[in-house]
Formats: sequence, C-alpha cells, structure tokens
Amino acid sequence: MKHKNIYRTLMVIIPLQLIITFCGCKKNLTSEVDTGDLSLGYPTILTPLSTAQIKHLQNEFDSLNNFKICSKIDKYGFTGDETYTRPFQMIPFDKDSAIELAVTTLLKNSKYTKVKDRVAIISNGYEVRQLDTEGIRWLIIFNPQHYYGYEIPFSRIYVLIYGNEAYAITGHWYSNIYIPSQFNIEKEKAKQKVVGEKITWNDFGGTPHEFIVTTESVSDTISGVVFPVEKDNSIEMRVTWMIPIFFSDGGGIGWHIYIDVITGDIVQISQEFLT
Repeated sequence: MKHKNIYRTLMVIIPLQLIITFCGCKKNLTSEVDTGDLSLGYPTILTPLSTAQIKHLQNEFDSLNNFKICSKIDKYGFTGDETYTRPFQMIPFDKDSAIELAVTTLLKNSKYTKVKDRVAIISNGYEVRQLDTEGIRWLIIFNPQHYYGYEIPFSRIYVLIYGNEAYAITGHWYSNIYIPSQFNIEKEKAKQKVVGEKITWNDFGGTPHEFIVTTESVSDTISGVVFPVEKDNSIEMRVTWMIPIFFSDGGGIGWHIYIDVITGDIVQISQEFLT
C-alpha cells in the first residue's frame, strides 16, 4: 500500500514538472522581449547563412514574386541593397495605388523583409516620391523600424514601383531582438561616460579639428536605440542610449554618441553635419 501511494505521488509530480519545464522553454523560444538572464541572450547576434541557404532563399523569393522583383537576398537572408534590372511596363499608376502595392509587397515577402504588420508599417511613416511626370515610376521610402519603442538606425525600406508592379525592394526590418529588462548603464551614467570624450572631425578643407565633450554640450534628450553593429562576419543588435552632443557654441546637434546599456561601451559616434 505504501508503494502504491508513492507511485501515485510520482505520477502527479512528474507530469507537473514536465509541464513547468515545457512552458519555461516555450517562453524563452517565442518571447521577442526576453527578460531572462542577460548572459543567455545579449546581444542578439546575426550570422551569415551558407551559400546553399542563400541560393535556396533567392529561388524561393523569385518564385514567390514570379521573377518580377529585382532584389537580391543578402547573406543574412534579408532583402538587401543589391538589385538587378529588367524591362517594365510603361503603365501610369496613381499615388495611392503605389503605396498600397508597396505595403502589400512587403507583407507578402515578410520572410525576407521582416515586415509583418500592416498597421505598424503604415503608422510608422513613409515618404512617397514620384520619379517621372507620367506617374509610371514611384519610390516609397518607409521610415526606420521601431522595435518595442526602440528605433533601429539604417532600417529604412525602399520599394520601387514601376508601371503597375513592384520592381525592387531594398532594405529590411529585424525581428526577435533581445531587449534586456534591466540596464547596467542608466541615462545619467551614460551622460557622465561621454563627458571628456574627444571627437576628431574634418572641416570643408579637410583640416582636422578636435572637439571635447563637456557637461554643457550633452543634451538631456536621450533615447533608447537598437544599433545594428556590423562586424566582419556578423551583426550585433546592441541596445544603446543615443546621446545628442551640441557644438560648444550652441550651433545645434553635432554628433550622436551611442552607449551600450549593458557594457557601457561607445558603440558609435555619428556626425550629424556635412563637411
């Protein structure tokens, strides 16, 4: 009788443990905003696909689009920046139809563009350019992606509409980015870290100048940004604070400094003026 009781107890506990384990694993696999151990997921790193995988995706993409979209799939499996040319129909197209076709095309190719939500891509904003007087060629430029409130630089998507067909897609969004629930470097600490930073820049004549960041030149308007750091053979999705830096004479924003919220490293210094 004693053995039967133990057996019944085990029959209850073991399935329960399996359910708990399964649910925990499922959460880690499907949650885009992971709040678990930082060491397990930060930063999100994208690595290149094999030549065979890229070729397969290109064939798949071309077939899906009846070989009419002249875009090349890049080494990470996205619609990249390379395109080829083909003849197109000289059919006038109106602005609203061009926008609708561009959005529909991105959603149809969500596997490669990572655009999965019609409302998100439209509400995020876009620019429409008519490339000829007849209304045959259109360029729709979709604003950089916002991922759970974090803008991602360099994530504009360009869709060319020629005649009544989508001609090319360049650029893409991202998915499944690890966003830590806690940061080691908060805004105030990030501001302190950039003070004293030396920035070298060249004027119109090519003469180098040195700018030293002071407390007064650091803007209070700091925002969170997911910065794609391209390395030799990977892309690291770094969660950063984007800190605007003023010229010392108050002449507007001179640079943006991106500070990693976990490591405190300077990920990028972007010059915001032309020389």
